[in-house]
Amino acid sequence: MEVELIGITRYVRGDGTPEELLEHAGRVCYRSESRGDAGKFLRARVREGHESLIEHASATFEIGGISRACSHQLVRHRLASYCIDGDAVTELTNKDRSIKCRTVKELFDMKRHWHSKSRLWLVKLNCLDEETGYITQSRVRDVVYCGRKECLEFEMESGHCLRATRDHLFLTRQGWRRLEDILQEELEIAVNGIPLPDREWLREEYLTNNRTRTDIARELGVSDAWLGKVIRSLGLQKPKRQYPNRRPGGGRTGMHTAKGLTRLTESKSGARNPQWKGGVTRRSVALRGQISDTLRREIYERDDFTCRLCGKRGGRLTLHHIVPVWQDEDLVADSQNLVTLCTACHHKVNGHEHEYADHFGSLEPVQPQPRTARHISRTMATFRPITTCKSIGEIDTYDIVMEGPHHNFVANSIVTHNSQESQRYVDMSDPEWVLPPAIAENPQARAIWERFSDDVQAIYRALRELGIRKEDARFALPNAAATRIIVTMNFRELLHVFRLRISREAQWEIREVCLRMLELMLPIAPHVFGDVREELGGAYPEFFAMEGV
Repeated sequence: MEVELIGITRYVRGDGTPEELLEHAGRVCYRSESRGDAGKFLRARVREGHESLIEHASATFEIGGISRACSHQLVRHRLASYCIDGDAVTELTNKDRSIKCRTVKELFDMKRHWHSKSRLWLVKLNCLDEETGYITQSRVRDVVYCGRKECLEFEMESGHCLRATRDHLFLTRQGWRRLEDILQEELEIAVNGIPLPDREWLREEYLTNNRTRTDIARELGVSDAWLGKVIRSLGLQKPKRQYPNRRPGGGRTGMHTAKGLTRLTESKSGARNPQWKGGVTRRSVALRGQISDTLRREIYERDDFTCRLCGKRGGRLTLHHIVPVWQDEDLVADSQNLVTLCTACHHKVNGHEHEYADHFGSLEPVQPQPRTARHISRTMATFRPITTCKSIGEIDTYDIVMEGPHHNFVANSIVTHNSQESQRYVDMSDPEWVLPPAIAENPQARAIWERFSDDVQAIYRALRELGIRKEDARFALPNAAATRIIVTMNFRELLHVFRLRISREAQWEIREVCLRMLELMLPIAPHVFGDVREELGGAYPEFFAMEGV
């Protein structure tokens, strides 16, 4: 395991230490003159719990030789590259599927007002599904202010612009790369959409040559729905009489027989309707009526009125079907298929039942929710080169923390993401393994592990030899496959992670990572991290006595 500190916030005045910056922020906040002991002042603020001021400084670590199981624990914290300009525009998808644009700064300001803070978690932003290439949506977990940092402003061939730091990661055809590396290697970046096609060309192809919209969309590499919006925006709609489903006299009363109307109604009901968004149909409501108040009470009592996912007791509870109703109607009122969840966890699990089936002990394998026309018509990401780039000095930077499984978001129509080595693009024919001490110290367990790792490597290589792409062959790899990750956290988040992960309850690998991070930060900011070092050192002296920590 390697943990290296590769970046730290610097103060442009004085000696340039991050603690000087934090003291300056604290003096401004308290309207205090710069007098007395600076370290004592800063430590007092942290002890009082005024930790918001230490968010102005951040540290960047490069961590190598850890398992993907450990890296996934890290990304569940408020981790990000913290390097997006506050003026970057994001697209929000409302319940009625309308689009509303907000800047990252506006999202951050929502946290500062009581009437909007509680609604931040409801916000859905555009993000990229790397498996399908389609732009989808995911919820916002948090928005973080990251202090002032040097940023570059770049413009792309498609006209998209963004301001970000040199270390920020963007998606290229070769995988996630730093902005500085992208500029040096002249790589193309993933963007949400492409420039509008020439109006005269589109008029000739669509109206004069009478090509179908689907055919033109396939040639441009875009979705049919996106091209339809472009045609309407340019005023190039075909006359209704030329629509393929139009007939003479269409639309008049009596054009359909009673039997034809019945067939038409059935063809557009529930999931068969192209506008169906998924969820509860009338039949689902009727089926759920089988759950009596007595059964509901029995499930709550069985689960001790506790959410089976987050462990919270009491509050607003509801019942959740482990095997969804649309998959097996016979299990609607089966007590073994019902679990107690709080409303927040219920929102989280709905639509992702297959991801939580093992956690709840499913009665049968749960299938992913069927894809509908709503999913298929989404915009696809495309790749475009950078044409110009310049430094704009230091500006306020922010970052958005997204809910999984897609840890990225679209800013100014450009796909941006945190930094982690991807098994999708890295060849893993000869991977490095992270072996837990409990297995390494047990001869029988170690022998089993060695046989397993040999089999995994053989399977992966066989798949690659058959022409299977790395992004698909990686599914044969376990969580023990080693990876590298670059993470940036502000000082407040570092304190939170240290207190949570340096304990006997924490998993051994992430505990060791956090121990090394704390030891690296202590000489740089002793008045911020000194108390937590003493607190944890007193509670767990054996952890800090480990070799290399």
